[in-house]
Amino acid sequence: MAGGQGRRKKRQPVLIFVFLFGFLLAAFASWQLLSGWREDANARREYAALRESIDLMQPGTDRLDMSGFIEQNSDFVGWIMMGGTSIDYPVVQAADNAAYLRTTFLGQANPAGSIFMDYRAVRGFDSPLTILYGHNMRDGSMFAPLHQFADVDFAEDYHAITIITAAGEILMYRVFDVRAAEAQDAVYALDPMDSSAVTAFFGDAPEETGRFLVLSTCADASNRDGRLLIFAVYVRSA
Repeated sequence: MAGGQGRRKKRQPVLIFVFLFGFLLAAFASWQLLSGWREDANARREYAALRESIDLMQPGTDRLDMSGFIEQNSDFVGWIMMGGTSIDYPVVQAADNAAYLRTTFLGQANPAGSIFMDYRAVRGFDSPLTILYGHNMRDGSMFAPLHQFADVDFAEDYHAITIITAAGEILMYRVFDVRAAEAQDAVYALDPMDSSAVTAFFGDAPEETGRFLVLSTCADASNRDGRLLIFAVYVRSA
């Protein structure tokens, strides 16, 4: 009898430790979840406020005045919009592709980051190849809606991309291909200024304008090296 009580007494500290460890683990997970929600909300508010400025602009002239965005961030290179999706964001470009991975347009540290242009491309979207990067956010923001293009019917209905450059020029692109890729895909290794290499890579594109746009985002969380690529070709200026 005494032996049984002794074993129970020995087990009590272990059980208490397991309970406390589980409690702390659950508390940490809850804190991370709440922190993530807060960060998502902060990013959504920032970009919603910026979007209000774009919504006030009424195309009807050859160029729009984008100076307000340049004043807020000198890295501003344009604005991207895609019909049928919530993609409606400013685009930035830095000296490398790491600067805006976790930094918003207004310079706030946030996992949502920004939509950013490959640092090797020409700011005016005049390069033979322009790659834009954006996160596949869990709340459906940033470039997460690109996954809608996996639906063939959706891709056929919503294939237009509008870019407003920092100079205020409105550029129209048309999506012509969607594909899954890896982080080491050959498109990332292309020299954006090498027109012959870019043309050879894309082959027989729908239009022979010589200017291509690639939108890149991550695959789902189960494939950390996976990417989704949207290929589009420049069609005309509005």
